[in-house]
Formats: sequence, structure tokens, C-alpha cells
Amino acid sequence: MTDTDVRIDGNTLRLPGGAAVRFIRTLRLPETGMHALPPGLGEFPVRRVAD
Repeated sequence: MTDTDVRIDGNTLRLPGGAAVRFIRTLRLPETGMHALPPGLGEFPVRRVAD
């Protein structure tokens, strides 16, 4: 594996240069009024997809 590869480690994308990306589910709330912060609904599963 070279340092130009993108790897999948669980639900995390490992990018060249050491960057890691995770996708987190949240709720969208209206912009008006007072609301508690949206709760996290967990991570999106990341899977490799073949063409």
C-alpha cells in the first residue's frame, strides 16, 4: 500500500497525509426558536462499492 491510497478503517476513510473522515447522522432543526443541540444518531456505515 502506498501513501496515496484511500483506506476504509471501520466507518472511517483514511486519506493520504493522515486525514480521517467520518460521516455522522444528525437531525435537522428549524432555524427559528430555541432548540437543544441535535442528538447524534450514530455514524453512517462506509462500505467499498465496486463499479
